[in-house]
Amino acid sequence: MASSSPDEAPRRRTSRGAATEQRILDAAGECFAERGFQQARFEEIAKRAGVSRSLLYAYFDSKEDLLRSVRDYALDGWRAAVQPAIDAATTSRKKLEAMVRHTLRYARTRPFLQAILADDGRVVILGPEPTSREAISAWRDRLIEILREGVEAAEFRQDLDVDHTADVLRAFQLGVIDRMHRDDGPIDVSREEHIEAAVRLILDGTIR
Repeated sequence: MASSSPDEAPRRRTSRGAATEQRILDAAGECFAERGFQQARFEEIAKRAGVSRSLLYAYFDSKEDLLRSVRDYALDGWRAAVQPAIDAATTSRKKLEAMVRHTLRYARTRPFLQAILADDGRVVILGPEPTSREAISAWRDRLIEILREGVEAAEFRQDLDVDHTADVLRAFQLGVIDRMHRDDGPIDVSREEHIEAAVRLILDGTIR
């Protein structure tokens, strides 16, 4: 086997380190979503991530630090999943369609994002620093912007109550996302077909 050049090994270690950190963040997001910040334990997070407790502390100084990192990781991933699709859309209708579809797709496999968007008090970090409420507010503002553009372009209904429609759209999506992460009950909305049905329902209520 050929030996690696001196600068290849650090890159490989960095890549492994990033993969380990991602596993920790994914595992922590699941634990925080299931148990809340107070009840989640480093031992369980480490076990789910397949790392030792000491290695977990090598990446994160405290549980508060880990929660902040999980929150930023979830929100950054959400933006990365949604924003390019919106930017690529050529009409307001397609922008709204992209925002709803990709938000539901991303949140389907990430219960921690559902907790953030629902402003679940169990995962809120108290203190003066910005919280997930800024992301929730930005979500509403972006919806309002798209809806107003659509009304002005005569793509959406001219009698559309933009502000209240944005609130209802967020509530509708949150309801679907919440249902996606429930194992109990007779309603299953976790498949791709359900996401497409939600998109069609929203568009039918807004277009001319």
